[in-house]
Amino acid sequence: MRHHNLAWIVALAGVSSSSAATLTFSLEEVGGNVTLSVSGSIAGLSGWFNSGSGGNPTFIQSGSFGDMPWAGPGEINVQVTGSQVKNYMWLAGPTAPSTFGTGGSYWETSAPATGDSVQFSPGGVFSFMGDTTTYNPMISLPTDYVAGDLISTSAVFTGQTFNSLGLTPGSIYSWTYGIDTIQITVGSAVPEPSTYGLILGGLALTGAAVRRRKAAK
Repeated sequence: MRHHNLAWIVALAGVSSSSAATLTFSLEEVGGNVTLSVSGSIAGLSGWFNSGSGGNPTFIQSGSFGDMPWAGPGEINVQVTGSQVKNYMWLAGPTAPSTFGTGGSYWETSAPATGDSVQFSPGGVFSFMGDTTTYNPMISLPTDYVAGDLISTSAVFTGQTFNSLGLTPGSIYSWTYGIDTIQITVGSAVPEPSTYGLILGGLALTGAAVRRRKAAK
């Protein structure tokens, strides 16, 4: 019996050590600008490969290539001044579209980003002059990144709006790779009045059921 218990403990320990993680890119409209904050971590680097190190100035490209032929579709790059990133690519495809907006792009010019350099591109297909290129989903992390390390980054896109960046307020985009999830949120999703009604109605029914149970006792 003790051997069986020990086996369960070892198995559970193995599960907990490879727990899924989420890396979230949050965009908000604040004071006439669009702010970007990145938080979370990546737990599983299995199947990734290092494609080199480097980086670009901070930019956001929400849809297709548009006027930025050097940027991948749906790409967010946050390059902290003086730091480098290590590029990893997933071998598996995403579970969501390759873009997170209708188009639009902007390069940060007023102030450098702070925190960890990080980049995310869902991947996609780019056609130009008859040539078609398929881009693998990619994330770029700090050169010394260790699986599970927390990432914290912030940047401001001065004078921009969700509309100018081709973003839909209240939308949430999610991609799953292996055990990890990449999520992009655009503003705070505020429930519609009808949704509030459903929530309040549900609470009322729950309260009534609890009262009936107590009365039955």
